[in-house]
Amino acid sequence: MCSSDLPDAPGGAYERGALPLLSHAMLATWERSRGGTLAIADYLASGGIRDALMQTAERAYGSLTPDQQWVARRLFLHLVHVADDLPPSRATVELGELRDWGGDAEAVLATFVDERMITVDAGTARFTHDALLTAWPRLRSWIEGGKDGLRTRRRITEGARAWADAGRESAALWRGSQLAVARDWAADEDNSASLPPGAA
Repeated sequence: MCSSDLPDAPGGAYERGALPLLSHAMLATWERSRGGTLAIADYLASGGIRDALMQTAERAYGSLTPDQQWVARRLFLHLVHVADDLPPSRATVELGELRDWGGDAEAVLATFVDERMITVDAGTARFTHDALLTAWPRLRSWIEGGKDGLRTRRRITEGARAWADAGRESAALWRGSQLAVARDWAADEDNSASLPPGAA
């Protein structure tokens, strides 16, 4: 490995996600090594800093059945927070919410936890590193293709929380165009199923 493998940021510094990428590349290299010696061939085979995380993600995703891949897409998009004027970031999700999905949700979650891509702690799940948001092209395309829906889901969830905090008063309920947009979005069964309890 050489320092030129590390992604650069403007001003000559390394990109914010460089350390997690380096960590993952070294782990992937170690897992390929024989006899406790790290070899350049193992490093290159792992994909190096730029591609090791992507290769791990694709291998894990490829090990799933088509139905599980659908659950994986839903899971990963659930773990993304999309704000109006900021880049996507990690979201923390309650495990109980994921378990409510039933089916293969726990098996899919376990697949990515085993690969150290998702961390489960104190009843919640989240991406282990922000680097995953940019290092895995498949996830990037899911986010790009679903940004409007992710923003709508966030607004509905926040609106439901505000309504609950207001004691479920009718004055705090959405009306007009805001309600119409939420209803249109939630008319899709997949969208509606992605909402936490109390927001659906």
